[in-house]
Amino acid sequence: MSKYLKSPSMAKELSEYLESSSMANIKRLLEMEDYEKIASAIMKEAIRRNPAICTMHVVHGAAAMGDHRLREGEPMGCIIDVPRVRRHKEKEEYVSVSISSSVSLINHLGTRRTPSVAKKRIFHFSRASWSIALVCYFASSERKEISDFFDRHALLSPYFFEDTIGTLNKWVTELHLPFYQISSSKKSLGHIRSVPEADERDTIPEPKIIQLPYSDTKGTTGRKAVAKTLSRAVISFRFDGDLLDRYWTCHLIEYTPQQMDGPKEMSFDIPTQPINGALKSNPWRQRRVLELLLFDRSLREILRCTEEILNEAKSTLRAAKDTGNDGCSYENEECKIEFSYNHDRKEVLQEVEDSLSENLAKMQLWKNRQNGRGPEKPRWTLKDEYRYGGAISRLQASNNFYMEELVRCRAKILAFNSQLTREIDASRSDWEMRTTNNVRLFTYVTVVFLPTSFATGVFSMNGVPPIPVIRLVVITAVIALFLTIITLVNAKNLERMLRALTKAILGDAKVYDPVGDMSFNDDHPIQQARFDYNKPSNTASEVDSDLLKED
Repeated sequence: MSKYLKSPSMAKELSEYLESSSMANIKRLLEMEDYEKIASAIMKEAIRRNPAICTMHVVHGAAAMGDHRLREGEPMGCIIDVPRVRRHKEKEEYVSVSISSSVSLINHLGTRRTPSVAKKRIFHFSRASWSIALVCYFASSERKEISDFFDRHALLSPYFFEDTIGTLNKWVTELHLPFYQISSSKKSLGHIRSVPEADERDTIPEPKIIQLPYSDTKGTTGRKAVAKTLSRAVISFRFDGDLLDRYWTCHLIEYTPQQMDGPKEMSFDIPTQPINGALKSNPWRQRRVLELLLFDRSLREILRCTEEILNEAKSTLRAAKDTGNDGCSYENEECKIEFSYNHDRKEVLQEVEDSLSENLAKMQLWKNRQNGRGPEKPRWTLKDEYRYGGAISRLQASNNFYMEELVRCRAKILAFNSQLTREIDASRSDWEMRTTNNVRLFTYVTVVFLPTSFATGVFSMNGVPPIPVIRLVVITAVIALFLTIITLVNAKNLERMLRALTKAILGDAKVYDPVGDMSFNDDHPIQQARFDYNKPSNTASEVDSDLLKED
C-alpha cells in the first residue's frame, strides 16, 4: 500500500479526491480494480492531511471496505427527501429511497442537492456499517461533526447537545440514548462470531453482550430453560439546520440487535407514523414535530425493553421458587447455583438501572432545552402554531407520560433489587447460623477424644499399667462417650434448660448494698440519716408551721 502513496501521480489523484466534495470520485473508487488498496491509501492520506477531522474509526485501513459481509439485498435504511413545494404545482411531498449498500447510497448522493430536490433530508439507518459512515462523512460539509456523531454512536454512551448560533444562522441538536435489549443466546453468539475483529465488523457499534441468569435447577430431566442474553442497543439522531427552519439534515442511526435477525422490513417508518392534532398532512416534515416524534420513539423502545428485562428476571426467580428452592440452603448444590443466579440477577439489574438513570438525566436536559437557548431561539410563527401546535402538544404530553413510566420502571427495578438483596442476606445469615451450629457440635464431639487421648498417654508409659487402671480407663471412656451422645441428641433441650435456669438465677439475685448490710446504733449519724431518708415527706402545711415556730 505504501507504493500508492509514494507515486506522484497517485498522490495527486488522492489530493483531488480529498479536495473534491463530489461523490462521483468515491463512486469511481468503488468501481476500480484495486479498490481496497486505493481506499487504504485515501484513508492514510486523509489522516496525514487532516488529522484533526479524521478521528473517526471510519478512516482506519479497512473502514472503506464494502458491505460484502452483510446479507445481500437486506435493507440497511432509507433516505427521505422533502423538496420545496410551490403553490399550485403538483409535486410529491416527499421521496423515500431504500438503501441496501454503500453503493446504492453513493448512487443517490451523486446528484446535486437543491431545494427543489431535497430541501430537507433524513438519513435513517437501522443497520449502519462503517462504509455507510464513510459515505456520510464525505458527503457532509460538516465532516468533523459527522465524525464525532458516529464516534459517540459507537461508544454506546448517553449524550445530549443543542446549540443555536444566531450569527451563523445555525441550529444543531444531537441525542444518543443507549439501553439494553433481550435476545436469545444463539443469535447473539452468532452475531459475535460474524464480527471477529473490531476493525472488520459489519455494523456500528461493536456488540456488547451480557449473559442473563436463568434457573434450570432440575437438570436435564426437568425444566429446560432457554439461555438469554442482554445486548446493548442505541438510538442516535442529529439535526443540523438553520434557525428559520427552512432547511435541515437529519441523521437517524439505530442499533437494535433484537431486530438484527428479525424481518428485513424497517421497524420504524417515519412517514407512516400516526400524528394527531396537526391541521396539515405529513406534519413530520416540520423539524419541531420530527424531533418530538423521534424522542417519543426512543422512549417507547427503552420502556418496552426495560420492562421485558425486569419481567424476565421476575419470571426466572418465580420459576426457581416454584421448584421448591425457596427454603433450601447452601448445603444443596442446586441451591448454591440458584444463590449465585440471584447475585448475577442483582448485578445485571444494577447495570440496567444505572443505564436508565443516565438516560433519564439526558432526557431531563432534553425536556428543559428551550430554557437554555437564550435570546437566539428558532423561528416559530403564529401560522406554524396554528398548523402544528396541536400535534406538538400531543407529542409533548406523550413524551412526559413515557418519561414518568420510565421513572416508575426504575423504581420497580430498585424495589426488586432490594428484594434480591434481602433474600441473599437471609440465605447468607442462614448459612452462617448453620456453620456456627456445626462448629459447636464439632466442639462437643471433640470431648469424646479426651478420654482416648488420656488412655493413649497411659499406654505410652514405660511399663504396662495394671489391670485395675485399664479397667477404670475403659469405664471412663464409655461413660464419656455415653454422656457425649446424650448431650448431642438433647443439645437443643439442654440449651433451653440452661437459658431458663440462668434467667431464674439472675432474676432472683439482689443488688449488694454495703451500707444497708451494716448495723449501727440508733444515735449513729449514718443510722439517723437512714431514718430521715425513709421517713415520709411532710406536707406543705407542716413545713409552713415549722418555719413559723422557728421565726
